[in-house]
Amino acid sequence: AFVISELATNAVFEVGKGVLQILSVIVILILAIFGFIFFYSTNVLFHNPIASAASYRYVVPGSTLQCTNYNPDSLNYVDSGDTGGDNFPPVNSTCPFTFSPQICTQGHGTNSSLYHQLKKAMDVGTNSIPEAVWYAPTDGKITHFSAVNYSIMCAGVSYGGWLEFTDSDGNVYVLLHVKAVAPIGGKILKGHAVAVAQRDIETSDCWSGPHFHTEVRASGSYVDADDWYINKLKCPISQCQ
Repeated sequence: AFVISELATNAVFEVGKGVLQILSVIVILILAIFGFIFFYSTNVLFHNPIASAASYRYVVPGSTLQCTNYNPDSLNYVDSGDTGGDNFPPVNSTCPFTFSPQICTQGHGTNSSLYHQLKKAMDVGTNSIPEAVWYAPTDGKITHFSAVNYSIMCAGVSYGGWLEFTDSDGNVYVLLHVKAVAPIGGKILKGHAVAVAQRDIETSDCWSGPHFHTEVRASGSYVDADDWYINKLKCPISQCQ
């Protein structure tokens, strides 16, 4: 009986030890996952690994001094007759901004957020423009719009509307912090108002003031938004800060 009791005790001990080892592994995995999420959200999304946090932080749109009302680099793009697609907009495309001044408050250089660098994005400040509108640069349609959006980097605060406009050649214009002012999914003619910059979003690391966050995808990949808007669409946007 003693031997049987001892064997049973050892068996229970071994089973319990195995369960504890499994639980330990699960706890470690959970802690590792949460640690990664915390590290990613606070050190990758919030901060630029190249620049310091202080130099990365957004300049409040509208407070940046404008370098010039005219961007001399806009003449560097020579219309080659390309009909669009493959990193070019349709030849009849026009600048979607008509307001002035047009100020780039954040591009995607080394002093910009990692998100801007990865998406090759550009911010155009609208703090001094009460009704800043983005007009269709050519015929197309709104292929996506969601009015309220959240991200782990926004700490539970919505960064406003997310809109995607696809032009006649399939190039996709991504706009954040906007409200749609045109029908979703239907054909939109060139020059028609598509979106307005929001002014009523709660300030956070995702939004520091009224501005258009712009991205461009061509042939399925993100392309240089600065080059697209300034050189190809001839927008008189000042040098990115």
